[in-house]
Amino acid sequence: MAKVRSKRRRRTHMRIASACASAILVTGSAILIWPHLSQGEVDDSPNALPQGSLGALLSKTNSPSPEASADVPVSGCDNRPLKDDFAEARRAGATIVIARATLTGRSSDGPEIFAEARLDSVQVLAGPPVATGFSAWISGARGRSGPFPGTDSGALWAPDGRMLAIIWRGSPPDQTTKIDATMRVAPIVGEELILSTAGCWSARDLPSTPFTGRLSEIPGSDSYARAAERGFHAVPLPMAISLARA
Repeated sequence: MAKVRSKRRRRTHMRIASACASAILVTGSAILIWPHLSQGEVDDSPNALPQGSLGALLSKTNSPSPEASADVPVSGCDNRPLKDDFAEARRAGATIVIARATLTGRSSDGPEIFAEARLDSVQVLAGPPVATGFSAWISGARGRSGPFPGTDSGALWAPDGRMLAIIWRGSPPDQTTKIDATMRVAPIVGEELILSTAGCWSARDLPSTPFTGRLSEIPGSDSYARAAERGFHAVPLPMAISLARA
């Protein structure tokens, strides 16, 4: 099964982007909500972006945690700094958004299982524009027999559906289901972005604090438990927004 899945989903995304860069479209214990994700307190202003300079935030927040800063690969991820992930996405023509997601209930038929999600309250941070209502697919880093070994932990987002996502246009390899776009996501809880091995996100070089709250996952993916083995790291959302737009 490892032959049909790269060690790291970001590289799959790059292959997709290389083929389709000229036509990019955009569009938190685990509580499973299927097909609807919205629950609990909902942000009344999902499009409102926090204010404050990146330099000021760096001076006011905690120092990077040793675990988050360790320059070693974990769970199939290469521990690349967040700013480099965003820079790669912009160069490849992907779109970076803040949005609220709802699973549609559809899943793919390929060797790697993806779940379709509809995006609402979309705020584009970088890349081509996308309209609210756009649908993209999220990987749980698993196949029919369970999670893929030696890979990332799948995908997580906030219980109310809020997430930051990098959206890539194109279909992953070996899929029989029609997939026009995939996305790599991270939960947004309050004014924090939660980074973990779910999605191969690293808090390296960033000030962060531990996070132990609720998150949502694709039903059956076990992404929360898998990611919890390495821990969750909360970084200030305004800082992540500044990095995405840089």
